[in-house]
Amino acid sequence: MPDTPYFAARDFKLSRFERSIIFILTLSICIAVLYRFQLQNGFNILPGDRFDGVISTSILEHWSNVFLGIDKWSEVNYFFPYSKTIAQTDAYFLIGLLYFPFRLCGFDPFISAEFAAIAIKIIGFVSAYYCSRRVFRFSFWYALLIAVLFTMNNGMTSHSSRVQLSTVAFAPLLALMIFESAKAFLQNRRMLALLFGSLSSVLFAAWCFTCFYMAWFFLFFFSFFAPIYWIVSRTDLRGTIVFKLREHFVLLLVIALVGLIALLPFLSVYIPKSKEVGLRTYETVSTFILPIEGVLEVGQANLIWGNFYSKLLAIVSPQYAITHEYSNTGFTFPLFFLFVMSVVQIFRQQRTSPSPEWRALAFASVLTLLLSLKFYNYSAWYFVYHFFPGAKALNVVAAFQIFLALPITLIAIRGLSQMRFSSGWKLLLSALLIASELNVPYLNLHRQEQLNEVAVPISAPTECRVFYVSTWDNQDRISDFSASINDVYPHNVTAIMLAQVVHLPTINGIASFNPPDWNFVANGASSYEERIAAYAKKHDIKGLCRFDLNTKQWQQKTIIERQ
Repeated sequence: MPDTPYFAARDFKLSRFERSIIFILTLSICIAVLYRFQLQNGFNILPGDRFDGVISTSILEHWSNVFLGIDKWSEVNYFFPYSKTIAQTDAYFLIGLLYFPFRLCGFDPFISAEFAAIAIKIIGFVSAYYCSRRVFRFSFWYALLIAVLFTMNNGMTSHSSRVQLSTVAFAPLLALMIFESAKAFLQNRRMLALLFGSLSSVLFAAWCFTCFYMAWFFLFFFSFFAPIYWIVSRTDLRGTIVFKLREHFVLLLVIALVGLIALLPFLSVYIPKSKEVGLRTYETVSTFILPIEGVLEVGQANLIWGNFYSKLLAIVSPQYAITHEYSNTGFTFPLFFLFVMSVVQIFRQQRTSPSPEWRALAFASVLTLLLSLKFYNYSAWYFVYHFFPGAKALNVVAAFQIFLALPITLIAIRGLSQMRFSSGWKLLLSALLIASELNVPYLNLHRQEQLNEVAVPISAPTECRVFYVSTWDNQDRISDFSASINDVYPHNVTAIMLAQVVHLPTINGIASFNPPDWNFVANGASSYEERIAAYAKKHDIKGLCRFDLNTKQWQQKTIIERQ
């Protein structure tokens, strides 16, 4: 167990009821601050835009249709006639489970998606608190501070439109389950060990089927943490662990079997899809590896450190330039300073500290962070990409800093807890830590506009079995993005959502991985129609209808007349 005296800050003799009230109030304030803009606009303007925000909501609506028995779980009704299309991007499964009750209550898809995101934040807050308390033995106040900082982390809230990345909230929950399982094993509580071990396996599998990035990051980090924990543990503890592994070998096999079975849906669609569409090249991946300056790059939207850091970089590193939207996943100055200070302290205490958890956590955090960075255009991620299983499926390496928010926050608050400052100074520093995470999220999804775009007043003709959409009349001016983005996204994204609404498959679509012969950009209306016809002919698609996005009219006959 970790060293309790280091973290036993006074709880002021609060009763359990008083702690519960403070906990609920803190959680409520935290959520209110995070969603302050949505609360002000009545949830009419939401995170993201008409592209990514609509795509994620469409996939969640797919899961709602699956739970209602309307659609098959592996087919998301776009990129027809390709199969296993749920694997063209993240599957959002666990988010879909949270989304579905709100749809049953009558909320529209976009509000339901936002409420599901709030539910994920609540899960992250609660599990971070209990992980801090049970696994790392922090006091009530420090555990509460960790929960707030983890939930409000700048990197996460800067990308709140990517709801799948917010599932980093499952990291403390999975860590807590693994801890409880390991603890039960060491105490010979077999049934409890089996329960928590199986739950850990199922949660990890479901997480893979929700957001592979974050689940993989957890596995990547744990692959460093576990062997380092073994190395730095006392000899007697290592002996006990070996003995328990032998004693409970059959139980461990059962847990592994549960995990494998739980992974089958994920593996059954993503392995064939990876062979169909291919994996990332290292050249592509390397563009999303952050330079060393990216560790503290919180972005211009950060209310305290954004402008300051930009001005500082202009002096100390004038060649640095933001190259992609994930460059703002860095850590705030005070948090990272406390992290570094605490890591140094942990390394100095190696010989005197009896707890290997902190040394393993510190070593794993530093090593994996260094692996994910670029130094003078060279990165050790090259070896991760080539030798670590699953790494070739990832593109945005910079998102790893979002995952590191949990271990870095834990280590940083450990440092704060050991400072020989008065409670008043620690309170001021805690307030600075929280304020440093505040930013202005990207809100550009106008809910009512998107609902109007997919409102279909007339049912599709009975002969229509598959559809495609026209382009928008103002396609080239539909967003502030580049012409190439406007050529690709607007009509395809609307088609994705329409497919969920009208319960018909569409040949349109857009995803992280498009089919090999996908070519439905809008550069030239006549060319677009010709490419549609060629695609339909190649795949022998019958019953193909056209839906005009501008007039909301269906073509009353199949558009392909060759049949």
